Amino acid sequence: MKLLLIYSCLLLVGCAQFKKESRSVVIIEEVGQAEPTVEPQKAVELVSFEKDIEPILLSRCQPCHFTGGKMYEKLPFDTAATVHKLGEELFTRIKDEKEQALIKAFIAQKID
Repeated sequence: MKLLLIYSCLLLVGCAQFKKESRSVVIIEEVGQAEPTVEPQKAVELVSFEKDIEPILLSRCQPCHFTGGKMYEKLPFDTAATVHKLGEELFTRIKDEKEQALIKAFIAQKID
């Protein structure tokens, strides 16, 4: 009889704990599903001249503005300094909006 009473008490206490934990889990899940009101800030990725900008210039401005080209002496496009100097004047040849956005981001960066 005592054993049955002890077993019943443990069962009731266990069920009460289970309900309490279940409620907590539901609350956590509901909070986890809520839409964020403010987007987290993304890490700013620097635009690289060699990796991002130079390939665009090679495809649009070669051979004239690269070694051996007729405009190389006046405006060498193999340097980041020229891109910063010209700024958006580069867009006379570069019409693609994604490429322009990448160049604008590069120009906005400070050069060392």
